[in-house]
Amino acid sequence: MDKILNDFSIGLFFWQFLILLLFSFLIFCIIDISKAKFEGNNKIYWMLLVFLLPFPGVFIYFFIGRKEEFLLNKYFLKIKNE
Repeated sequence: MDKILNDFSIGLFFWQFLILLLFSFLIFCIIDISKAKFEGNNKIYWMLLVFLLPFPGVFIYFFIGRKEEFLLNKYFLKIKNE
């Protein structure tokens, strides 16, 4: 038991946490993209970006794609109410 506690590495814990966080964001993005309403083939483009470039693709979608989805939904609600 004492040997297990001495072999614990903070660096290993950091990388495992980072990979788990990235995997969580990846799953979140895939679910969010599949439920989103995008114009044309944008849903396919976002899925390809997230699958082919997981690390940068997740963050690009999170900061740009969700904004695009929000603006489109706002526009569609505006048209419905008129």
